[in-house]
Amino acid sequence: MKRFILFDIDGTLLRTRGAGSHAFTRALADVLPGASLPASFSPHGRTDPDIFREIGEHIYSRPATDRELTTLADRYIHHFQTTLAEAKNFEVFPGIEKLVKELHADEKVALGIETGNLEITARLKLKRGALDHFFSFGGFGSDAPDRSEIVRIALERGLNLVGGKTQGRLSPIIIGDSIQDMKAAKSNGAFAVGVLTGGADQGALKKAGADKVFTDFSSSSEFLELLLELVV
Repeated sequence: MKRFILFDIDGTLLRTRGAGSHAFTRALADVLPGASLPASFSPHGRTDPDIFREIGEHIYSRPATDRELTTLADRYIHHFQTTLAEAKNFEVFPGIEKLVKELHADEKVALGIETGNLEITARLKLKRGALDHFFSFGGFGSDAPDRSEIVRIALERGLNLVGGKTQGRLSPIIIGDSIQDMKAAKSNGAFAVGVLTGGADQGALKKAGADKVFTDFSSSSEFLELLLELVV
């Protein structure tokens, strides 16, 4: 019987220090020279399809067509490969590599991803951080615009990966830095673990449904102790 543990990427495992925003800016220059990101633009906790829609409506002053959104996404992906490589301050958060390595080695755990990123950009980030080989399945922004649905898809893929065996009483664990992660966890019957490395405050994460909040994972033993308690 395996327990599924899903990690968000941005603000939870790592941070790219603006690679995404720079890619969006360059993509805008391709599709509509002179256009700029909305003044209130913030990608935190959001899915890429939702971000594309906001940007499209901002630059066209109307809802963007599917074709326009596809073009914007294609240009974003193209530029992201460059901006990620250029991100000199890219960082995998302290303790993360040790934590996911230990979880990956645990035969009772199935380790996956839940992220609003498109799958291709998510995998590029994980590869840059040398974390890609730890995660065998996931749900991505390219699967659905809604994070709760992304989590559902990730769990379904995980279940298929382990042969469709039920988890019994072991509820999944969702780990993220945003209120959207916490809400998606609760809507899927998961144990919600918040982390403060993405900028959200503890009160907001708790209000959104976090069962446990960590400042960071620099002490991986603390999380592993929590996991052992949950398995009992």
